[in-house]
Amino acid sequence: MTRRIILAAALAVSILSANAQEKESKWSITPRVGVEISDFANDKMEIYTPRGGYAIGVEAERRISKLLGLSAGVYYTKQEVGETTQVLLSEDNNLFVNIMYAVGKHPDNLRDHIDETNLIEIQHYTGMRHEIQQINVPLLLNFHVWKGLTLKTGVEYAYLHKAKLTRDVYEYWYETDPKIHYEPGEALPAYSVIVPPVQIVGPKSEKSYKRSGSIGEKYHRNNISIPIGVAYCYKNIELDARYLFGVTKLLPNDTFGNHLRTSTFQITLGYRIGL
Repeated sequence: MTRRIILAAALAVSILSANAQEKESKWSITPRVGVEISDFANDKMEIYTPRGGYAIGVEAERRISKLLGLSAGVYYTKQEVGETTQVLLSEDNNLFVNIMYAVGKHPDNLRDHIDETNLIEIQHYTGMRHEIQQINVPLLLNFHVWKGLTLKTGVEYAYLHKAKLTRDVYEYWYETDPKIHYEPGEALPAYSVIVPPVQIVGPKSEKSYKRSGSIGEKYHRNNISIPIGVAYCYKNIELDARYLFGVTKLLPNDTFGNHLRTSTFQITLGYRIGL
């Protein structure tokens, strides 16, 4: 009799355990936190540089088979992208012209006309960065190819919360004789303006300060990217690495004709909870 009770209890425990495992395998929720390295793809002027950011969020997965699962999530992310540019401001009597040019591999390309002048201001930016804060919603198809190992792909929607441009400005005023001339340019549609090294003919003054301002109006509010990633889960702790390839333009009016897109590498650490 005692043996039968023990066998019945063991059978009941095994059934309950099997049901619990089956339930856990169907639904899970994973809070995540991690870091991102972001850049702008399709940067023809080569003026943008990758910088770090962070991501925090949660994903829920529904297993539809032993191999496949569907997941959806929501993240708050802060991406940062560096930029290297200079602004040359010239003043001749009451004429004031603002020209921006790239300092990447094309330091001689200017944006607009300027005339010879006797007084010139050069602003050099350091630590210049775009800070982009977004709400991201990934929808993923997960391939559970091995014990704890998962391959992921799908689509991710991003809504722009706000964007800010921050820079350290070093400002120099020169008295010069620049001798400016015009030549055809490849980077700009019609022409470019070449400024040889200026000849300083008078005193120089300088100052430095930090400048920061909102640039959210320059970006599209809605963007789409394709995530491709891999994750490994060990004792409910999951390390996830994915690359986000942007498929929509970031800027409605890109003055340099780059058609910039998202390019982000994201690594997060999460804890998988079976439901």
